Order: sequence, then structure tokens, then C-alpha cells
Amino acid sequence: MSALGGSGHSRPGVGYNRQQPARSRHLQIERLDLKMFSFHRILLAIALTFWIGSVFAWDFNIEDVTLSPLPLAALTAVRAHTRTTDYRECADGKFIGAAVDLTGDRRKVDWIAKTADGCAWGAATAIIWILKREGNAYRVVLYYGGQVVSLKSEKSHTLRDLEIASGTAGHYSETYFKFDGRAYTQFNSRQVNLQDPDECKRNADVCSAR
Repeated sequence: MSALGGSGHSRPGVGYNRQQPARSRHLQIERLDLKMFSFHRILLAIALTFWIGSVFAWDFNIEDVTLSPLPLAALTAVRAHTRTTDYRECADGKFIGAAVDLTGDRRKVDWIAKTADGCAWGAATAIIWILKREGNAYRVVLYYGGQVVSLKSEKSHTLRDLEIASGTAGHYSETYFKFDGRAYTQFNSRQVNLQDPDECKRNADVCSAR
């Protein structure tokens, strides 16, 4: 093995062989560049999560390490719903989430969920399922892509309004939802190009937190 971990032409115990063919050295450099690129992507994802958290007071975060398995009734509901969507291949996988209070009565009996294995994930977001408890069962009242969910004090038709946000190095978005008695529907949204000085002036609360 060479010093870079590839299959170069070094003799065992000698280390990096300066006489190895140029192509082998180039392959090793490419492998190292790929590892560094992956490492930088991980660091960027972590940084974006902290940045979104500083802009947005959240009740659910897809990167939260304390997320736990769903209760059986909630898991059954989210799997049944997922089979009716474009993410049906995720239905039999694992789901994790957090108990939340959608009604504002201080009882965390509802759930927000995501897949546990990366299914239905994008570059910086994941599909998020909002589940309302109804008796001994659960029902999906919203599924949407994002990074964090914030539950509001304002209510619409007995359930709290909520906002879902996401961000990348160059873009930030947030979408506000209201419950219509049956499901959550989009009320308004904001998109910010973080590379545009004029947009940043109009959205200083977002750009100043970077």
C-alpha cells in the first residue's frame, strides 16, 4: 500500500516510492482530492445546520442527533402515506423523529418524522412528515422538504401554524403553513439569494446571521 492508501508500487515497509509511474501518482492525488471534497461537504453541511439554527428557532431539525424511533401507530401512518407518494421506495425503511405539540396544549402527542437511512434526502434537505394524533392513530397532515421546522404560537383551525426552512451556501428559503381543518397548506414563502447584495439588504435577518 502506498502512503496515500492506494495500490501504488512501493515495496512493503518502504513507504511512498518516488519512482512509481506518473499515472499511479495521479490516481492517488485524485483519490485524496475526492476524500478532501467529501470532508469539505460534511463540514459545509454542519455549518449550514448551525447557520439555519441561528436564523430560525426550530422545534425539529433533520440533523438532530436526539431523534428517536416513532411509536408503532405513527410509523404505520407514515409508511402508509409514503406508499402513496413519489417516495414509496422509502416506505419500508426506518423512520425517526420527535414528539411535538401541534395543538398548543403543552402535550407532545404529535410527531414530526424523517427517514433514518437517507432515503428521500436531497443535497441539503430531507422530506419531513408532520403527523397529527387522532385518538389512538396518527394522520399525516403535511409532508415537505426542508431542514428545520418551527411551530408558531398562532393557530389556524385548532392547530399551530408552522414554518419550514432550508439553506445552502448561496440560498435560503422558508415556507409558512396554516392548517385548513384537514391538512396544512402553504400560506406564504420567502426565497433569498445570499449572493445578491440587494436581496441581503432586504433580508438582513438572514444574511447577517451567516
